[in-house]
Amino acid sequence: MKRWNLVRSETETRYLIKGDKTVKKISSVAKLALVLLTFLVIPGLAMAESITTPFSGTETLAGPPVDPGTETFPDGNYHMRGFTALYYDANDDPRVTGHDTVVANWNFRPAPPPAVWMGPMWGTLHIENDNGTWDGRWTGTRDENGYSIITAEGHGSGDYAGLKAHWTFTRLSPDPTAPFDITGWILDPQG
Repeated sequence: MKRWNLVRSETETRYLIKGDKTVKKISSVAKLALVLLTFLVIPGLAMAESITTPFSGTETLAGPPVDPGTETFPDGNYHMRGFTALYYDANDDPRVTGHDTVVANWNFRPAPPPAVWMGPMWGTLHIENDNGTWDGRWTGTRDENGYSIITAEGHGSGDYAGLKAHWTFTRLSPDPTAPFDITGWILDPQG
């Protein structure tokens, strides 16, 4: 019966069979290469399976504010916290179509007409339809023309569990009740 002996040195590991015949020899350099290959290739394979689906559509105001929030006017500026409104998002992908509850905050400063106010905005969104929901956060700005550009990211639940979405909302009107144009994409990390 043959017996295995392990011999180690700083640069190699050898497995010897009784009688000093080398069965397997792996150098430290080969081990390092194998570890690096594992960390570089496997994440790449996982990412290769991801599917991104673009969408576009329109967001329209669906009624009066659900919660008017709290307004303050420090030093002639206009701050809002907790303004809540209901919108309807109609997109060419039904997964991101539905009622959208938006909570908005902003720190506006005076702007020339027709904008009146300009500055940063941020908040949350909750889009719901019969198959699931999306919950996310958004940030944006209202510029000196009164135009609003907002980006949002969210995670799905229900039938959309495990999916991620990215939205860009664009309103090229100073009218805060005008519809937003929507572009975005849904990411399925599992493919």
